[in-house]
Amino acid sequence: MNTAGINSQSTGKGKRMFKKNLLFLIVLTALICSILAAPATVNFFAGMMPGQIGNPPAENEPAGGAGPGYDLVTAAGREAALRRLLAYRSETVQSEPAADGEYDIVVYGATGAGISAAIQATRLGKSVVLLAESDHIGGMTSSGLGATDINRIRAVGGIAREFYQLIYLYYSAPEVWARQSRADYFLYLGTDFWSGRSDSLQMMWMFEPQAAQLVYRFMLGESGVAVAVNERLDLTQGVSKAGSRLTAIRTESGKTFRAKVFIDASYEGDLMAEAGVSFVVGREPNTAYGETVNGIRSGGELAIDPYREAGNPTSGLLPYIEPTPPGEEGSGDHRIQAYTYRFTLTDDPANQVLITKPDNYDPLLYEFLARWLESDPGITLGDILVLTPLPNRKTDTNHADFIGANYAWPEGDYRTREEIAASHRNYILGLLWFLANDARVPPWVREDMRAWGLAADEFTDNGNFPSQIYVREARRMVSDYVVTEKDVLGSRVADDGVGLGTYWLDSHVVCRYLAADGRVREEGKLWGSEGVYPISYRAIVPQAEEGANLLVPVALSASHVAYGSLRMEPVYMVLGQSAATAAAIAVDLGCTVQQVPYQALRTLLLRDKQILDPSAVKAPNGSDVELEPYLNVLAGARVITEPEYWFVAAAGKDSFRADKAAELIIALARQIDPAAADLTEAAAVLQAAGIIGTPDYWVNTAGQGIDPDREYVVKLIIAAASKLR
Repeated sequence: MNTAGINSQSTGKGKRMFKKNLLFLIVLTALICSILAAPATVNFFAGMMPGQIGNPPAENEPAGGAGPGYDLVTAAGREAALRRLLAYRSETVQSEPAADGEYDIVVYGATGAGISAAIQATRLGKSVVLLAESDHIGGMTSSGLGATDINRIRAVGGIAREFYQLIYLYYSAPEVWARQSRADYFLYLGTDFWSGRSDSLQMMWMFEPQAAQLVYRFMLGESGVAVAVNERLDLTQGVSKAGSRLTAIRTESGKTFRAKVFIDASYEGDLMAEAGVSFVVGREPNTAYGETVNGIRSGGELAIDPYREAGNPTSGLLPYIEPTPPGEEGSGDHRIQAYTYRFTLTDDPANQVLITKPDNYDPLLYEFLARWLESDPGITLGDILVLTPLPNRKTDTNHADFIGANYAWPEGDYRTREEIAASHRNYILGLLWFLANDARVPPWVREDMRAWGLAADEFTDNGNFPSQIYVREARRMVSDYVVTEKDVLGSRVADDGVGLGTYWLDSHVVCRYLAADGRVREEGKLWGSEGVYPISYRAIVPQAEEGANLLVPVALSASHVAYGSLRMEPVYMVLGQSAATAAAIAVDLGCTVQQVPYQALRTLLLRDKQILDPSAVKAPNGSDVELEPYLNVLAGARVITEPEYWFVAAAGKDSFRADKAAELIIALARQIDPAAADLTEAAAVLQAAGIIGTPDYWVNTAGQGIDPDREYVVKLIIAAASKLR
């Protein structure tokens, strides 16, 4: 395939411009060589345009590099791409056999970020190899995390957007809906995860693990990326350096990979750590960066006897309950939020693998849960596990957290991590058996759990269970810019953004402990404060003296609390592409990654459809889906009168009329409670049914003759149709 350098099409001069700049490049290279030894990291190239960088474009190819080898814009192009994509179901990623190779860029870690980085580097005409630590590619995106956390879909651009567009394209094929129809699935999904797709942008972020694996194989194959599988970094002598520059990395197989620039896209930051780059594990105190919600955070008390033998302190505490509080409120420590697996269940008997009692089942691990269930007879399965619907009657299963069992993971060797991963797998399989069979579990919970089994057509090479544990956080680099709570909340704004963060501050429980009053408490949980903010380029590059040719888009420089917002798979993919673009510029200029001219980097990122401006992300997801299937449900239930109004209004862009919204709310409420007399009572009924959030909003808009926001009416229609399906 033809490739090009990273010239910008905006130069409009092609090869002629290159020839004119040749003498300039020679002089510039000499200048660079003379300043690279200087300790300062001044941006010497701030005014340089990308047209002054790199190789000339190939004939009939846009200057600045090759785009994807598929067309997702035209109908004919999408049809051709879908045929090619589906053909990859019988193809596999090819391993790169060469050892002792030398590349422009080596990407370590086949996460979503690593795949995105390798594809971008290849498109920019650079020789690249992607090193996968196992034979699994895609990280969590292809390991069960199919309910993607994209609260602001318009913040996702570039290669990440291509991925979600290819997912949308895949699910446009009728033959992939083997166990339910597309329409039935989206009715069942309702408003969960912002309705799961955008019809206007042709993106979908709810998918089966096998679909994600297929799309990643397709993208890598079409880009021609060399992938070396089962190549883990040697943790004892894996990195060679000359001064501040990495020269080569060595894997456990004995292979050595040399490069001009390296990208660490692993969840753990192993390459970063072995290279001697500064990092932190755990939680900083609030005082470290002037934050308010970092560090130890006391949670609610749980009225549960903490002892192995109830009422007998001499019998010892139940597993993973710490005997004393972890520390002072807001102080730092080594602990990290709990890990889990995002495993896939199905309620389709024809596709189920029965969950059996593990051979090493330890009932004490579930004694805490058993006592919680006994203390609250109203608990449902949904209070224990979050089973988000995926296509074909499957789930992304979350919140099976093994609290307190992962502290040794970030800096552990491979054997330690394998033991931790195995303990999490055993814990989860034991949990599922416990919920379906233990007599102390309420019968309605047992009945609900027995309806589910592992999906027989997922993870077929690993006992129908994911191989990638959900590493919610591990090491975090400490560079010249640390993303903190201030960035997320907008009181500080980076001026060198290479992607956008949009998610809430989010941390799962960190530990359980016995408080001074003898009660059990959970601590570390955090949820709240959504923001849209630029992620600084300086947060993905080390300090210059520690790693002059290394980029870190996953274990990036952020505080614990800010990382809880950043740690989303789409963000990792975005940062992976940005890291590769910077790496390509550094290769062409022969400069350090710290000296990459930001304006040139920004120009290339925008050209390649990255989203860098928070103002471009105006509204949360939920309004750009086709409403006809939902309106058909409401019309069939005789909830909407004058269906022609609703179908015409749904196709427009203006707000829905206040009187029609009020009629809809009252009609919906009377399906649940025929006694609902007016809008105020009806809105309260719908809130209790979980269809709307705040009744006051509807009373103060539709009830006052003010057209409500279209976004909220769309969510109301989807949620109502899902209830009445």
